Amino acid sequence: MVETHHDGIDVRTVNRYDGKESSIINDAISVEAALRIIVEHRGEVTLFSTTLCTPQDLEDLVIGLLWSEGVVPNSSSEIFSTFTISTENGESHAIIPDSLEVDFSSSGRLQHSTPSCGWCGRTSVDEVMELLSGKISRTSITLAIQDISDMVERVKIQQSIFALTGGVHASALLNRAGDIEYLREDIGRHNAVDKTLGSCLRDGRIPGEIGILVLSGRAGLELIHKAAMAEIEIVISVGAPTTMAIDIARAANITLIGFVKTDSMNIYTHPQRIRSDE
Repeated sequence: MVETHHDGIDVRTVNRYDGKESSIINDAISVEAALRIIVEHRGEVTLFSTTLCTPQDLEDLVIGLLWSEGVVPNSSSEIFSTFTISTENGESHAIIPDSLEVDFSSSGRLQHSTPSCGWCGRTSVDEVMELLSGKISRTSITLAIQDISDMVERVKIQQSIFALTGGVHASALLNRAGDIEYLREDIGRHNAVDKTLGSCLRDGRIPGEIGILVLSGRAGLELIHKAAMAEIEIVISVGAPTTMAIDIARAANITLIGFVKTDSMNIYTHPQRIRSDE
């Protein structure tokens, strides 16, 4: 019997077939819930986004989304401690201080109610790069190629919801020593990244200064855009990237690595950050 008390996990009765035997068991299932994100600023209330997500770490999600979409200034992480965020009955309400500027028109924000992708309608690398306002990741980190699969394994071990359900994605920020600084899980890939960035920002830290983002699945355009907004230097993905993800990573000076296994991987862009210590 599965027994768990967790905002991201529910228990459901299922008919399980294993070999030649059938049984009724309790199984851990990933929770999928609708969330409306409402932003209040200078007396104006805006429905910023409606999404499907794992209903935990929601303050991290709100902060990360506002930051990665360029709605609030992202030059200073300290400002996020001044936000007031409350969540109740499927709504997260964020109050941004009047002293701060916001720009809802700045982004090519095209949020949808699907957890798999927060983007559509972008047809060229130039269009996406315009949203980055000239952001180019610095080059200050190098990694031994032998350490990369170890980083992926460390993240996998810490995926507590996935271990029970198999139904969520993970995103993690690691430092150059390979230590996990922040890790979040969600049914949506982009939500997991926003939660990870948001958790870092809420601690008053800049994600790009930590430098390495590990993704548990594929690396699509929307995730590399968020990494570029955060000025991440290296993105490590268990799965495959897309063509536009590769193009954006190249333009933003991000080292993009995919298909990471114990003894193999593909380095798609900026291999100068990866060294062999053999």
